[in-house]
Amino acid sequence: MRLKDRVAIVTGAGQGIGMSICQRFAYEGAYIVIVDARVDAALQVEEAIVKGGGKAHAMVLEVTDAGKVETVMELVAKRLGKIDVLVNAAEHRESPDIADLSLEHLRKMMDVNLIGAIICSRAAFPYMRRQRSGSIINLGAYDTYDSRILGVNGHDENHLPIPSYGLSKAGLAYATKAMARYAGQHKIRVNHLCVGLALTETAKKIYGPKTFDSYARASALNRVLEDHDVDGAAVFLACDDSAFVTGQTLVVDAGQVMVG
Repeated sequence: MRLKDRVAIVTGAGQGIGMSICQRFAYEGAYIVIVDARVDAALQVEEAIVKGGGKAHAMVLEVTDAGKVETVMELVAKRLGKIDVLVNAAEHRESPDIADLSLEHLRKMMDVNLIGAIICSRAAFPYMRRQRSGSIINLGAYDTYDSRILGVNGHDENHLPIPSYGLSKAGLAYATKAMARYAGQHKIRVNHLCVGLALTETAKKIYGPKTFDSYARASALNRVLEDHDVDGAAVFLACDDSAFVTGQTLVVDAGQVMVG
C-alpha cells in the first residue's frame, strides 16, 4: 500500500477520473476526502469506497467559494490531523466555438478549472507547510499542448477546438510550475498530471464518435483512455516514489502529444 495512512483530498471526485483516482487511492491505503459540488454523487463514491473496505468521507463544495474551501481544509486538518495529498480534479467543460463564446462562459471555465485549483491549493498549503510535506496534483488536459484533434460534437479534427477549456488548462500548467517553485522550500511538491481524451460521461456528451476515433488513430497506442488509466500516474505523484519530482508535467494520453 503506497498511500497507507495518508489523507488525500480529491476535488471533482463525484464522477469520471476524479472518482477513479479516489477508488485507487483508497485501495492503496489512503483516507479519502471526496469533494464534489453534487451531494448525491459524492455520497455514492463514499459508499462504494467504504463498502470495499476503504476509508472515505464525502463533502459538498464549490471550489470557487474561497471561504468554504478554507473551512473544509480546516475541518479535514482538525479531524484527521493532516493533509498529505490534494488532487485538483474539479473542472467545467462546455463546447461553444470561439464565435459563440460568451464572457460568462469564459469566466466560468477559468473560475473552476484554474482559479478553483489555485484556491484549493492555497487553502491546503498552510497545513502541508506545518507538517513539512505534501503533494499537490493538478489534473490538466492534453489540449494544453495540442488543440488540433479536439473537434466538437463529432466534427473532424480540423474543426475549432474548445478555446476556453484549453486556455484554462494551459494556465493550470503554468500555475503548477509557479506553485512548485515556491512550495519546494517547505518540502511540498506540486505536479501537473496532463490527461488525454478519456471516455468519461462528460466527454461523451460533448464529443461524437468521430472525435474519439480520430484521437485513437492519432495516438501511438491507437486507443482512447478509460477513467482508470490515469490512476497509476496519480498514485506515483502522490506517494514517496516521486519524492524528488516537482514542477513537472506527466502526460498520460496514449502517446498523442509526446511533450519533451
